[in-house]
Amino acid sequence: MSPPASAMPSSYIVYRRIADTAAAAAGNIPGFDEGTPVTGTEYTDNIQPGRIYSYRVVAVNNGGQSFPSETLSAGY
Repeated sequence: MSPPASAMPSSYIVYRRIADTAAAAAGNIPGFDEGTPVTGTEYTDNIQPGRIYSYRVVAVNNGGQSFPSETLSAGY
């Protein structure tokens, strides 16, 4: 069963934080940015070595915004 049309997202907001691996190891982790609006279902980012990138996603529709997703992190 699919959700009602009013529950379908019309866009998303991707929140990102970037932490230097040395700073993160010392417990100095910054907060998330103000978010990037995304109208499709894909988001691409350019990651650089020595940094940890963390993301949260919020769905948006005419009724408002969802709670943020779990935090997902990537780095190399």
